[in-house]
Amino acid sequence: MNNCCDFSYNPCCSIKNILEMLRGQCCIIVLKNGRAECVKVLTVCDNILVCEIAGCGCPVKFVDIHCICEVITDCRKVLGAFLK
Repeated sequence: MNNCCDFSYNPCCSIKNILEMLRGQCCIIVLKNGRAECVKVLTVCDNILVCEIAGCGCPVKFVDIHCICEVITDCRKVLGAFLK
């Protein structure tokens, strides 16, 4: 069965892969403690998201991807990156 939660079928379903596709874009990450932050994705190194707080140009944050439960963004950004 092929569905979006079958990681062997659809590798973009992981938060890590979605964040990699959003490199250079702003998005909202929701941490497992419920706190939401608007960030600009700089890069993803292993399981660490390197980002900056959107709009201020600093500071750089390092977030363990396992602490993120949601990524909220415009679907056109993800689809555009996926289709490149």
